[in-house]
Amino acid sequence: MIIFYWIFAMFLLVIITLLTYRRFVQQAVLKRSVPRHSPHGISTVKTVTIGGIEQAVLIQAHDSSKPVLLLLHGGPGMPAPGVSFRGVDYAYATTTFELMKHYVLVFWDQRGTGRSFHTDIPSDTMNLEQFVSDANELVDHLRNRFHQEKIYLAGLSWGTVIGLTLASRYPEKFHAYAAMAQIVNWSESDQICYDWNLHQAKEKGNRKATSELVDMGCPPYRDVKTWLTLRKWNFMQGAFVYEDEHIKAPILKQYPKTLLSSPDYSIRDVLRIFTKTKNSYTDQMVLDFLKIDFAESVPVVSIPVYFFHGRHDHAVPGLSTKRYYDKLIAPKGKHLVWLENSAHMFYPNDARIVERCLIQMSSITQDVAQNHEENSNLVM
Repeated sequence: MIIFYWIFAMFLLVIITLLTYRRFVQQAVLKRSVPRHSPHGISTVKTVTIGGIEQAVLIQAHDSSKPVLLLLHGGPGMPAPGVSFRGVDYAYATTTFELMKHYVLVFWDQRGTGRSFHTDIPSDTMNLEQFVSDANELVDHLRNRFHQEKIYLAGLSWGTVIGLTLASRYPEKFHAYAAMAQIVNWSESDQICYDWNLHQAKEKGNRKATSELVDMGCPPYRDVKTWLTLRKWNFMQGAFVYEDEHIKAPILKQYPKTLLSSPDYSIRDVLRIFTKTKNSYTDQMVLDFLKIDFAESVPVVSIPVYFFHGRHDHAVPGLSTKRYYDKLIAPKGKHLVWLENSAHMFYPNDARIVERCLIQMSSITQDVAQNHEENSNLVM
């Protein structure tokens, strides 16, 4: 009995020590997130009612008068980057510390994710059109809050589905659109992913992966279970992260650390990320994925477009993105940047390249707008 109490006391001491250390780290992150050298800086997490439910938004900037940049996270169900990235520089798609000097940077935990998770969200609202509607509401909220007619928009992976849809439907609301791992045709991407995974499994002698992939057959998939099985093997076989003898990206290890050290996430919030992500997927969502073919639905984008893609991305194959980019009609300009050391999640040095390009995006579009205004005045 004494041994039992001793073990329990030691266990309790360890828990208290870990929670105390977590609190210390959270305070350090919070302190680091406060913009310095500017009376107009902002670092805050706000709750906004969007689509009838409360959803969380992180806003960070050295100067709140700068243009707004909204970055839509991937998933669905994986808020990376999201609200938990307050005070974090490396945010998978881009780094942020320099970016915040040029933009009001906004991260959003989408419906059913992170701080925007609620047990009473109707499952029938977990569909593509609802996510697009939520994002459009948030865009209007940001335009009103910061008194800006237009904002900048960016998306990562799943976020590019929402982002490109918004950019094509409401070009009057955006200066430009940036896509990190743009999804073009989900069914085509799934087929390319399936072929790659089956090849990898056979080449490495992975019997379990080979068996599951053969049993599930080729895409398209119309149910959540099969759709997630392909994602599982994508993850297990390295489709998301590229490494070689020279590149050792600490990407996957950083995500749990970021979540746990977030001053805005409770332990329950963190656990939900890993246990409730499946709630973001419904059979209707999977059927919505099958309808995505931007080559057909969005052949023209009337605002400047920037594509960033990892050369080794096997989760969202770059072949589809390149084909789309080549055919895309973009009167205001289009740009494609290949990130040579990255897969689906961008290697930190490549993420810094994205950051520099996003900063240039602001400068270029603002100059174009100014020249247009000056030319218009001359004509008048």
